[in-house]
Amino acid sequence: MRPRGLARGGLGFPGAGWMNLVAILSNTKSTSNARFMPALRRFIAQRPGIFHVETRDVGEISQALGLFADARPAVIVINGGDGTIQATISALINERPFGDAAPPPLAVLPSGKTNMIAWDLGMRRRPEKELARLYEIARAGAIGDYCMARPLIGMDLGAGAPPVYGMFFGAAGIVSGIQYCREKIFPRRIPNGVAHLYALGMLAGAALLLRADSPRSPVRTAPMRINLRGGGIIDGQFFIVMATTLERILMGIRPHAPAHGGPIKFSCVEHRPMAVLRAVVAMAMGRYGKHGLSGMHVRSGDLIRVHTREAVTLDGELFHAASDAPITLRGHEGLAFVRMPA
Repeated sequence: MRPRGLARGGLGFPGAGWMNLVAILSNTKSTSNARFMPALRRFIAQRPGIFHVETRDVGEISQALGLFADARPAVIVINGGDGTIQATISALINERPFGDAAPPPLAVLPSGKTNMIAWDLGMRRRPEKELARLYEIARAGAIGDYCMARPLIGMDLGAGAPPVYGMFFGAAGIVSGIQYCREKIFPRRIPNGVAHLYALGMLAGAALLLRADSPRSPVRTAPMRINLRGGGIIDGQFFIVMATTLERILMGIRPHAPAHGGPIKFSCVEHRPMAVLRAVVAMAMGRYGKHGLSGMHVRSGDLIRVHTREAVTLDGELFHAASDAPITLRGHEGLAFVRMPA
């Protein structure tokens, strides 16, 4: 029986072993995705060799991956925001729907509001245009020519639950920025790129003019302790805390970090006016994390523990640590992703 809330598209359900099958997982509840779905559905309905599953709830992603495991596609295309990608890769690693076999390569359409992961993988056109490129590559049997291994971050909240996997962890002002965008900017239907630039400018301005504990500041950060294996302990109040395996993040910023420590590139900026100013200038000049700056800490590693009671984010979704347990970030060897040429 088909699970409730799942819909099959294309020309029916192709049987297992279909050569170069393209499997597509769509999150129809993604707010940005709603405007792209009609064009995607038209594309899918006109082409053979596509197995399309639409989910209306994150809990249905595991069921969808189980269907894909039976169909054995050449590629799984994720059509949703960064949170959908995070839920999908977490289910692939924790639940192992493909058993002992490696899951197919993952391709990511730019269908969300932030699209950091999609953009980092070269997916920068409208979703239906990127899907068309993927479809032709898959039909030619050439998906393997575009694959790359991308390490991941496994986040353990200390509650005994399986880790959550993603590519971008943030705390302090990053969480404030996400909340500000959701509450103040996105409802105005401002273009995403403009919204992110506006939020960064607003938060940086507040950090330059207001104290970290000021009730007027949108960036109110509590003291935090960060323990990096091989990189020491950092205590303080921070404007930005982030750890990522992406090569580029918002607005094309490239997070530099030493290459020898591990797959996770970590940086934090102290919540002091001059430290924030130096960091913003470094971002604007494409040098963020490349050179040592007073008030900025840059490391790379494979194990980081963050002691905080404040909310944190992994790929845009917000989380809290369990009780007083630290949040543990571990480097994971990752999965295969499709990276498209620009």
